[in-house]
Amino acid sequence: MKLIALATMLLSFSALADLDKDIARLSTLADVGTNGGEVFVKNYNVATFKYDSIVKSLLSSIKGSECKFTPLIGREALLRDAGSMVIFYQASEAEKILKRLNKQGLIKGAAGFYWTGESGDSEYCSREDLDIYFTNGKVLVITHDSTT
Repeated sequence: MKLIALATMLLSFSALADLDKDIARLSTLADVGTNGGEVFVKNYNVATFKYDSIVKSLLSSIKGSECKFTPLIGREALLRDAGSMVIFYQASEAEKILKRLNKQGLIKGAAGFYWTGESGDSEYCSREDLDIYFTNGKVLVITHDSTT
């Protein structure tokens, strides 16, 4: 029994190390744009994580904007829209990584937005924000800014 528990623990550590590598790879694929965008990884408390408050904050940040932004809320939206966003240099590779991580149950949630181009001017609307929350307590934060 102790051997099984030890083997399970080692596999768990291996999976976390692999997740850290995938997060690092996703961060290298991030396109921050031409005007001060950024990418970084920070920690969050998984036990006190309140997804609803994150979504509420996101929606209030884009409400009333002259730019028409499409919210990206949840894992399904992330998987559906990540390939069409400019937030990743190599969207197809990022999409594959995200789909695999989601299938493994390692993505806790995602929240962000992107400009649809339907209203507003690219001079001040060309931006995308994306936060991806992982089950290991890390969040990948990407801001793409191509405003002029």
